[in-house]
Amino acid sequence: MMYRRRNNHRTEDGADVDMTPMIDIVFILLIFFIVTTSFTRHAGVQVERPMAQTGTDQPDSAIVVTIDAERSILVAEEPVDPRRLSAVIRDHRSRHAGRAVVVVADQSVPTGVLVSVMDRIRLAGVMDAVVATEAMQ
Repeated sequence: MMYRRRNNHRTEDGADVDMTPMIDIVFILLIFFIVTTSFTRHAGVQVERPMAQTGTDQPDSAIVVTIDAERSILVAEEPVDPRRLSAVIRDHRSRHAGRAVVVVADQSVPTGVLVSVMDRIRLAGVMDAVVATEAMQ
């Protein structure tokens, strides 16, 4: 008596591809990307700029000096001691030659603080620094 083997899972040449490990890896990668992207946040400082009718657009590659409502000074979103501002600006300009310097000051910042920051920027050798404003409607 001859037994006939039934094998419904094999192809004609006998090769069988198990898709389970590949599907597992795809799901693990999917979970990894979901977890890592959901926790990334961009920190920033909220600044309300003053309005101006004569404002012009500045390049996006500018060195940004921010003065927030608490009078903290940041260069490229990094806190800077006001006494070291000139040195930090000089360092940024040496690494990024030709970039403009834009001062973004909160509208509640006293004029004296803004003038002091502009003075320190000029002491760093930057004579064409500009103050950022919001466009008027």
